[in-house]
This record gives sequence, structure tokens and C-alpha cells, in this order.
Amino acid sequence: MTPLAQWITLCQAADAIAWEELCSIVETAGRHRIQRLLRLNGFDPSRYEEILQELYEQMHSERCRRLSRFRGTTMQELRAFMGVVAYRFAKRRVAQWVRSREKEKRALDRIALAIRGGPSEHEVAIARRELELIMPAADRDKLQRLSQHQGAPCSGSGASSPASSEIPERTIRHWQLELFRKYGDRI
Repeated sequence: MTPLAQWITLCQAADAIAWEELCSIVETAGRHRIQRLLRLNGFDPSRYEEILQELYEQMHSERCRRLSRFRGTTMQELRAFMGVVAYRFAKRRVAQWVRSREKEKRALDRIALAIRGGPSEHEVAIARRELELIMPAADRDKLQRLSQHQGAPCSGSGASSPASSEIPERTIRHWQLELFRKYGDRI
């Protein structure tokens, strides 16, 4: 058995000295690549220590299973191998963090929308313009007349506008229901 194979066996047996050497190899082989990966994804590069700690814990709990896949014969090959192992582990961890960050952002956006009480007037105006672009002329006319009717004073207040008196309430309800059925899912 070669000295490197003996050393790997010691690592798998959780020998303290061999384990310390392995951690040193992993850190020097993976630190810069992991820090670059963190920077590219908008995370603090000093979090590489957190990633390496998780990798060490996983390697220890699995009795260095990854080392049994190593087929090289030199320490340089071992450094390169462990650098790849550390980078792949970091890549998976960073991907989890990115998904988590995106999920948190969506949740915060929903909360902000709920706190605000719905869409802003600007958002409503944009949605209405987009909706009107896809509507046939007859539906646009109905929507325009409904909008004018909504702005008119209530008939119970004594005052009535010519626009509101032209359209019976039953027709207004019918148009509202029809337009909602056709376009309600687009708003």
C-alpha cells in the first residue's frame, strides 16, 4: 500500500492528524474558487468558511466516502481532486442559497403588495391599457361606458347624469359580468 493510500485510510478512520492535513488540503485547493463563486452570486466571500465547515461535517459523517473515489498517485492530484470536490459542494450550496434568497424576495414582494392594499393606480392604468389593446371595439365601448357610469353620482342621491340614465342597471350588471368572464383572468 502506498503512503498516499495509507494516508487516505487514516482519513477514513478519522485519524486526527490525517484529518487535519485533509482539511488543510481542501481549504488551500478550494478557497479561491469558492470565494469567486460566492462573489459572482452576490454573497460575502468570507462565507467560504461556512461552506467548508459543512463539507467537512459531511465528509466526516460519510467517513470520507469521496476519498475512496480518488484514483491518483500524487499529492498534487489529490489537491486537484479535493478542489473539485469542494467546488462542486460549494456550487450546490450556493444554488440553494440563491433559491432561498429568491423565495424570500418573492415573499417580501407579496407582503409589500398586501401592505400597500393592492395595485397602484399606475399599475391599474397599465393593466387597463394592455387589456384594451386585446379587446374588440364593442367590448372597449362597454368598458368605457361602464367607467363613465362608475364615475357618475348614485341614482339615490337625487342627481343623475345623462350617461347613467341611458344605461339600465340590469344592462350594467350584465356587461360587468360579461367583461369579467371574458377578461377577469387577465387583470
